[in-house]
Amino acid sequence: MKSLKLFVSVATVCLLVGASGTAMAVDCATGLIENTSVEEITINGQNCLINDVAVTGDLVVVNTENLAIVDSTVGGRVRVIGNRSATLVGLDVAGNITVRNNE
Repeated sequence: MKSLKLFVSVATVCLLVGASGTAMAVDCATGLIENTSVEEITINGQNCLINDVAVTGDLVVVNTENLAIVDSTVGGRVRVIGNRSATLVGLDVAGNITVRNNE
């Protein structure tokens, strides 16, 4: 029984450490997403600089005053909706890009 408890404890720690490496969905609460790999980014109303980021899924940005994406890759779709200013430099997108002003 002790060995089973130890195994469960070690497995739990491994899962927690592994989960911190790649976040599921990320927002831009600090104003910067940099040097990381994530599954998905969803930004709503936050100013944001995305620099050197690999997104395996979609990137969705809605109603953001300022957005800059530099040297990043997106495996899914990029949707930029209702933004005042968006700068895309060195962005590699496997899916499609939709830019729409819904004001």
